[in-house]
Amino acid sequence: MGSRANTLSDYVPILTAVGMWGWGTPLYKYMQAYGIDPYTLVFYRVLSTTVVLGGWVCWKRGPALRTTLRKPWPFLLMGVLFAGGLVAFTAGTYETTATLGMLITRAIPLIAITLSAILFPDERELVRRPGFQAGFVLAVVGLVGLCLVRGSGEISRHSILLLMATAGLWGCYSPCAKAWLKKHDAFAVSTIVFGLSTLLTLPLVWYWGHLGWVTDAPLVPLLAMLASGPVLMGFTEAMFYVSVGRLGLAPSTAMTLLVPPVTLLYAWPLLGETPTPELLALGAVLLGGLGLIVRSRGKLLEEKGAVMEPVTAREGGGAATAGVVERELKDLPHAER
Repeated sequence: MGSRANTLSDYVPILTAVGMWGWGTPLYKYMQAYGIDPYTLVFYRVLSTTVVLGGWVCWKRGPALRTTLRKPWPFLLMGVLFAGGLVAFTAGTYETTATLGMLITRAIPLIAITLSAILFPDERELVRRPGFQAGFVLAVVGLVGLCLVRGSGEISRHSILLLMATAGLWGCYSPCAKAWLKKHDAFAVSTIVFGLSTLLTLPLVWYWGHLGWVTDAPLVPLLAMLASGPVLMGFTEAMFYVSVGRLGLAPSTAMTLLVPPVTLLYAWPLLGETPTPELLALGAVLLGGLGLIVRSRGKLLEEKGAVMEPVTAREGGGAATAGVVERELKDLPHAER
């Protein structure tokens, strides 16, 4: 899990990421209107991210990047999972409505939380709590209701398979972040992941995309595409990594259920889609579920703190106390960073 105190600052990284991710689907639909195919869009977005983020990391965090590059193999797997999920998500979103696409890919938190409970004892302790489980179920109910009320249009079998593949790949990607980011800089890892994603998507755009699209593209969509990579992908992925270190994997992935409501919120001023009373009520249900998750995490941290205080007072000073406290601290969330 994350820091010992359940403070608002702990949630700033994941809420920032959610706010940025909410722009993703509207961007895909915007670029689709200009005739850009999904492979070209993915390639130039990850390329721009690699150039901008990599340049900044080399300038500001060079030592951290060099340390990470000494053992890059785990992060290469993360790059494969991320790139595969990004291609599948973009192609799947092109073939369906944004709302139905969001509904299917929200299986990501379910997969990630299940894996976290299996693989990580500290995550298992939180996921098993009734408050967390009730909050997650309530949030999912609110989310499904939002998508069903808002969703419309047909969805092809091919699109369903692509979006299900996205959920599977990114659901496995999140536990990798939890396992391998304990001793590595989040921005350095992001640079490696996006650099590998650029190499992996190059053959796709070479054979099935339009590599020269940028030479003929209108200025506004071209700038939107290139700028969206570093901002909506590079920065937000780094924020997600930071959140996993602070909150833990289960709370961080559960908070991503906010992405569809945030997307609908953006559609209000941009597309004139006024929220109905049903949408507002279901949004409140989702927020209530996430509130239960936050409360459950806070109670768990309070219980851990209550256990530590009597131990320290009873043992007194000396090496024995240091050993007891050190063992307790290993179970606390901040030790994951």
